[in-house]
Amino acid sequence: MSEPPSRTPTWDEIEAFLAIDGWREVRSGGHVFFEKVLPSAEILRSHRSHAGSKTMSQGRFGAILAHQLKVSRAEFWEALRSRRPVRRPSPAVEPPPPSIPVWVAEVLEKELRLSPEEIGRLAPDEARRMAEEAWSKPRARSAEEVDG
Repeated sequence: MSEPPSRTPTWDEIEAFLAIDGWREVRSGGHVFFEKVLPSAEILRSHRSHAGSKTMSQGRFGAILAHQLKVSRAEFWEALRSRRPVRRPSPAVEPPPPSIPVWVAEVLEKELRLSPEEIGRLAPDEARRMAEEAWSKPRARSAEEVDG
């Protein structure tokens, strides 16, 4: 399989994918609506704009792939290139790796004085534990607070 393009498709390319992948048109109006019944009996639904030569944002394309077409970016472009439908079930899209919540990173940086590089090397669970430990220790009072 070749490397998928980094660009987003036109609406005409979306419709070409739907035709190659065996979708059927169910109605037309402001948009053209399509359905595909998978072997599992799951029904996928999608639609395309009449603005055939226009493209879409990366975010919209990603959402269409994940929620309507249920294929990867590589599978989409490979179907267009090869003119063959996508094999189903398609492997699930990999979830992003766990990340450190912003509030935890702020505690580690501001209170524990860790650098962004040091924070980046921590596992999310370890980072959270360190932040919670920092918050559970009594804080030293400043001279202003003591003289108050």
